[in-house]
Amino acid sequence: MYSYATPFMESILHMNESAIGIMMLTLGVFSVIGSRMGGKWADKWGTVRMIIIGLSMLVVALALLPLISSPVFISLLLISFWIFSMAMTIPVSATRKGRMQQIPLHSPDR
Repeated sequence: MYSYATPFMESILHMNESAIGIMMLTLGVFSVIGSRMGGKWADKWGTVRMIIIGLSMLVVALALLPLISSPVFISLLLISFWIFSMAMTIPVSATRKGRMQQIPLHSPDR
């Protein structure tokens, strides 16, 4: 699912195939955790707040990624943070859409 990150890891971070495979597994774990936490936090703090927080985190991660590539460990943490924040917004937006669909479009007395 995150194969678009592979060229960045190969050319910029100089990772080999086995390290990229391990990183893909790590990104999958961060995606699951982000999705789980996004749903939990949406119930706790509301969907609008979580969409704003998640997208803000996503913007910060993507803005810093081209700037921070020299310590590989920091870059990998930043990529993991990016995937976490992206996955966090998925259940939040689905919850928001589901709640919007529950609003009646006409009055019941028609």
